[in-house]
Amino acid sequence: MLAPRLTLTRQLATSPLRVLLSGGLEPQTAQELTVPVETTLAEGTRVVRKLEVFIVRGEDEKLAAYENYCPHAGGPLNWLPDKFLSRSKRHLLCTRHGAHFAIHDGACVRGPCVGSSLNPLPITVDAETGDVCVTEQSLLDLCANGGGAFIEEEVTCDSTGGGGGGS
Repeated sequence: MLAPRLTLTRQLATSPLRVLLSGGLEPQTAQELTVPVETTLAEGTRVVRKLEVFIVRGEDEKLAAYENYCPHAGGPLNWLPDKFLSRSKRHLLCTRHGAHFAIHDGACVRGPCVGSSLNPLPITVDAETGDVCVTEQSLLDLCANGGGAFIEEEVTCDSTGGGGGGS
């Protein structure tokens, strides 16, 4: 059985930033996240999109975040939770077909999708706490313009409080 993915939604009270990961990451590691993003579709339906992303820290200690979606084959890069790095830990690896991506910019450097890139998620890191943060707009933009690595669920509100009954 696979370990559950981390889902964090803590909102900073004084900022439009959302904390995705508290305290940062160890060097040469990655963390997979499912991030709920609430939006309203053109026809007025409210939905929550559970966006699949990952945050990675390379050997240079810089952090980057990407949509967990392969530009070549579609679908997630990893087969196992948090396993995104090649054996050398110098590249991100798509376990579906062996493509290697640069950690710092997501560009495919080896494999069938050379010339393509992963969809980035712009992040900021709080220098004091190490928290990895993102704006709501960046999350909405990735949902709208990324590869589609999300599950969409309609938000239903039962104004009567009953929740049952039929006609």
